[in-house]
Amino acid sequence: MAKRKLVLENGKVFRGEGFGNPGKTIGEIVFHTAMVGYQEIMTDPTNHGRIMLMSYPLIGNYGFTEDDNQSLNVHISGLVVSEHNENPSNFRFTTTLGETMELNGTVGLSGIDTRALVKTLISSEKPLLAMIVDDEEDDEKCVEELRNTSCEYNPVKAVTCKRVLYMRTRNPQYTVVAVDCGVRASLIKELNALSCNLVVVPYDTSAENIMKYKPDGIFFTNGPGSPYTNTSLIELVKELKGKVPILGIGLGFHIICVAYGLEALRLSSGVAGSNIPVLELSSGKILITSQNHCFEISSKNVEKSNLEVTYKNVMTGGLEGIEDEANGVIAVQFEPNATGDGTGGEVLRKFIQLMIARGGAENAEENRY
Repeated sequence: MAKRKLVLENGKVFRGEGFGNPGKTIGEIVFHTAMVGYQEIMTDPTNHGRIMLMSYPLIGNYGFTEDDNQSLNVHISGLVVSEHNENPSNFRFTTTLGETMELNGTVGLSGIDTRALVKTLISSEKPLLAMIVDDEEDDEKCVEELRNTSCEYNPVKAVTCKRVLYMRTRNPQYTVVAVDCGVRASLIKELNALSCNLVVVPYDTSAENIMKYKPDGIFFTNGPGSPYTNTSLIELVKELKGKVPILGIGLGFHIICVAYGLEALRLSSGVAGSNIPVLELSSGKILITSQNHCFEISSKNVEKSNLEVTYKNVMTGGLEGIEDEANGVIAVQFEPNATGDGTGGEVLRKFIQLMIARGGAENAEENRY
């Protein structure tokens, strides 16, 4: 394999071997602590354009299976691992990790000290841009290029659906409009399993057009980037609040909180993992959650916002969930599921109860497409 390297904008260089696509890539580097799920991570629109560092040492040992993708494409621009495996032992696999990356133009780097790199990212005072490139390229020129690279764009625009999509389920009872900021397929499946027909609309759809679908509820999805680059979505929340129940997850949580007057703070290294402990205030239970975000919501001014805090991060005490009972609005920073292990399933069930309380089950049959 070709000798390649990872160059950080702070001047640090990590040398290893290339795999996947042999090209050059630049992006913000983020580390993920999950031991499994690299396929879901790579196809998650929330990771659009990122260089993803996997802290677990062996990646690729069960290959890629199309049925497990979170979207149609691989969204990361680069993958950094300690060791990658091209001989998967999973009978379901359709392509290997390297083959998938070649097909999607994704650049890979293996054979580096990923523990040292994670420590570097954690100790950084700000998010870092990185470059994967051939080892023969001059280090100083690579650093200079990184420092002159601007990442000022709205990734939601890149990942949102280009037209209205209908995600149907058997025997539907509710119609939910999903405002697509970069929704994961697993969340669509969760709501389908709870008898919701989903109408997935582009992120810039107007409130008027959303209400034409006679929704029982509206879902502001997860996605990449900052809530502040999506002022139209913040205004959309304000316009729709109180008309029908609203659910927000991930970026949707941040957008809803900002719409209520709270502040979103940029994290230096972000939070990406499947083992984040969250306290459910109503029950005292500790949930082990999956999260993926680079912002957190400040608890300042919560009392003035008319929001009730429903979940908190066990390690930091930060906000993880809010509710506006009067207007039927709930949102969480983590990914809930009512099927599977049921982690945070109460969030989705509460959304269903809010739709029932406000009429519910009247439009789904009419909107069976």
